Amino acid sequence: MDAVRNRGDRKRWAKLFDSIEKLERFMVRRDILAEIFRRAIPVQFQEWLRKMKDLIIGTLWETAEMKAVSWSVKAFELEELGRYEEAIASYDKALEFQPDDPHAWNRRGAVLCDFLRRYEEALASFDKALEIKPNFHYAWHNRGVALGNLGRTEEAVASYDKALGFQPDYSDAWYNRGYALGKLGRYEEAVASYNKALRFQPDDPKVWYNRGLAFWNLGRYEEAVTSWDKALEFQPEYYHAWYSRGLTLAKLGRYEEAVASYDKALEFQPDYSDAWYSRGLALEDLEKTEEAVASYDEAIASYDRALAINPNDANAWYSKACLYAWQQNLDAAITHLQRAIDLDPEYRNLAKTDTDLDAIRDCDRFLDLLSDRSDEKSTQSHSN
Repeated sequence: MDAVRNRGDRKRWAKLFDSIEKLERFMVRRDILAEIFRRAIPVQFQEWLRKMKDLIIGTLWETAEMKAVSWSVKAFELEELGRYEEAIASYDKALEFQPDDPHAWNRRGAVLCDFLRRYEEALASFDKALEIKPNFHYAWHNRGVALGNLGRTEEAVASYDKALGFQPDYSDAWYNRGYALGKLGRYEEAVASYNKALRFQPDDPKVWYNRGLAFWNLGRYEEAVTSWDKALEFQPEYYHAWYSRGLTLAKLGRYEEAVASYDKALEFQPDYSDAWYSRGLALEDLEKTEEAVASYDEAIASYDRALAINPNDANAWYSKACLYAWQQNLDAAITHLQRAIDLDPEYRNLAKTDTDLDAIRDCDRFLDLLSDRSDEKSTQSHSN
């Protein structure tokens, strides 16, 4: 899951930068001010002002708190430059001077989670922030993101609930809560959570998109299409939404509209292999065989490009096997299916019921590949 950056802390740092700039401007002008004070203010008051100046200017940057602020500002700047390891080191320095700063612990955790993907360490940072400030809703939210990335989805939902208990209008927490509920198969609750997010941020395309996915999983296809239409209203180039919309329209038997939707997805992402493949299926249903063949050829070319980048992409190998099966190219279909199963044995179970492979389903080599005997042969060959 993509983590959502902590907006509250960004506002805090913006205010901090503004304060530091004002202090710097004051320090530049202090000699001019001193001369004005010397001429206009009684001698006894000048002595008091000098003491105050020494206190504020001379010692301000030597306090532990200001050293912590200085390191935190540096850490934030390093974040913006993409130098994340250095940012972590700077937050660690800040925390040496001010170990009870929940914001520094939270930002440290956000960098570990969002950019370095060191989720266990991030979780420890968020827990530390919450130990210091138990009602820190940003830290509860970010903790949920880390837990979700660790596969601890139930705990992630509980963490989002805590964030929302302290900040009920926190749209990012409602969104990520919906996403986690979807992963748990609790789609009705996911829709309700997305609806809450949209109440506070109605123009967020990713919320509309994931709401559509929840409706899809509930079999409520018309509502899914409506949701993706809203996502595309706010982000017309959202090719995942165009593709999902096409799949759903095909499911509803609206093949012409499905093809048009796939075409839009491919307009924004020309190498989108799955869109080429699904477009071919829709054209088949429209009995436009020549166009379907051309679309399948594009799909195979796209999968080849994907495999050139990542030769271990099991889904690409499996998808090519389905395409070759449709073309009744048995050798190519079996070769690609074997490679997919080698990379991910779950594809053997999928192939047993996948209608895309029906054209070769009765072939002995296909049946042999799907049987347990293929595993036995593989084991024997390795043991010799």
